[in-house]
Amino acid sequence: MDQFQRRPSVVEYNRASLKQALKTVKKFAELEGLGAQGKSAEIGK
Repeated sequence: MDQFQRRPSVVEYNRASLKQALKTVKKFAELEGLGAQGKSAEIGK
């Protein structure tokens, strides 16, 4: 029997790193259709 398992990735940022990467994080969220995650990253900065 074939089995498909997806491994989740967890990435942590401190506030300074998140602020620096925010533009890229928001673009990835947009491309993936994850608007709420992009907004939460913006709020977390």
